[in-house]
Amino acid sequence: MEIDIPLSPSKGFRMTASYRTRTWLFVIVALAVTLLPTLAEDWTTNDGKTYRGITVLRDDSVSVTILYADGGATINLADLPSDIQKKYGFDPKAAAALKAHQDSQAAADLKAQQDAEAVAAKLKVQQDAKAAADLKAQQDAKAAADAARAKQEVDLASQESALTHKAKADYDSGNKATVNGQIFIVTQGGDNIKLGMIHVYLFSGDQIDASLSVLAAKADYEEKKLKPTLDAEEAAESQAEKAEAKAFLDSLQTDKDVNPIMIASDLVDKKKTLDDSLSKYKATVDKYSYYTSPDFYAGGLPTTPITSSESDADGKFTMQIPKTGTWVLAAKGQRSVGDKTEGYFWLVKVSSDPIANNQIFLNNENLAGSNSPDSMIRKNVDSGNTDSK
Repeated sequence: MEIDIPLSPSKGFRMTASYRTRTWLFVIVALAVTLLPTLAEDWTTNDGKTYRGITVLRDDSVSVTILYADGGATINLADLPSDIQKKYGFDPKAAAALKAHQDSQAAADLKAQQDAEAVAAKLKVQQDAKAAADLKAQQDAKAAADAARAKQEVDLASQESALTHKAKADYDSGNKATVNGQIFIVTQGGDNIKLGMIHVYLFSGDQIDASLSVLAAKADYEEKKLKPTLDAEEAAESQAEKAEAKAFLDSLQTDKDVNPIMIASDLVDKKKTLDDSLSKYKATVDKYSYYTSPDFYAGGLPTTPITSSESDADGKFTMQIPKTGTWVLAAKGQRSVGDKTEGYFWLVKVSSDPIANNQIFLNNENLAGSNSPDSMIRKNVDSGNTDSK
């Protein structure tokens, strides 16, 4: 039997089966000789370390790479007995040159590492110094703001006393008109709800201007202090919402290799994280919103009104108001609507027209936070916040 084995696309070579067999035996023997490791033996280095069951994998004039009973290693021939050095052609000059190169490289690596550590240490010192400086600047700015705000409050207390004294003098000496007023709320359904037992206070315009100036500064301070926390919690809430949405989509998959209990547990965890984030974010939003709401200003009115009145069951009240000067009416009320309570606050300038007509109304149109020109606290249409006027 003969087999054709082409050696190239253009030239063939005919080989008998017996010759082919001898050829392959030669190749196998050659490979075996090439790959056959040195017979296992034991070596002991010059410093007394013993390697047992050694098989040499690779050698050169400087080192040998071996497998031994406990693993593998590369050993410098300089560390082995002279007979082994001679067997593997140890070259002392090459070994010395290699060692010098390795020592030089090790020294260079060590210096590079030391230089990098020095640069990192210097950078850390600079960063720490900058962080400390930034922190001190923040603390100083906060302390200055706190001191300025405290001074404003002290000045306001002193100023309020003087303004109250002047307002009372102006009130007592001024020509007054009797003004008839009424307090009521018109519901969305058109019902007219009269508010009785509401205290109505009269202040001078100067009293209210001084209070609103300090309150506006305090509101701005508190808003700026809360803004970083608000932004961070808004970002955390958004991230938690995305994670919860992904976990929900994962829970809908039908992959049999996925443990449904683990998927459900992950969804529960993500939902809890989202709920916690929403709760924190809402609490901060409520706190932030308080300083942009009429309620904040309602709590900072001057402590001493010039005079006061109280509405009756029909929401009506009567008050003596000077015909000259700027005067402001303040009133707070509330009513129950189902299981909720609606609060109302008025801080309204008394212009000459209602005094001349002897009539003034406190209602939906001039509530604090409305766009009424008579309200001292009006809605900022652009920002949605309240402005003191």
